[in-house]
Amino acid sequence: EGEHKTETGAVACSTCAAGTSNNNLGSTTVDACMQCGVNTWSGNGAATCAACPSQTSSPEGSDEVTDCTCLVGYTAASDGLQCSACGVGTFKGAVGTAACETCPANSESGPGSALCLCSAG
Repeated sequence: EGEHKTETGAVACSTCAAGTSNNNLGSTTVDACMQCGVNTWSGNGAATCAACPSQTSSPEGSDEVTDCTCLVGYTAASDGLQCSACGVGTFKGAVGTAACETCPANSESGPGSALCLCSAG
């Protein structure tokens, strides 16, 4: 698993590249190494792609957990970590690890908000 072998005999298996996986024993082509899907990642020689941490996303073919970045409305100390929702009265409108910002005067937000809405009145 996580490898393929294109020649018979005592030739060593080749590992699947990072960002791909192969959970089939006895694979004979590099095509057996399938690209990781959206919101997953893998290092070299992976049998399966791992899910990104909670409240993060990653593009197809991600090869490091740090490719998993916080969704809008969520933040973390660094990429690849589980992200926490921005608190009430704060927002974050971009993906990544940026800090949540305080809503401007006369506006409000709920937890995990990507924007603030005008307060009633």
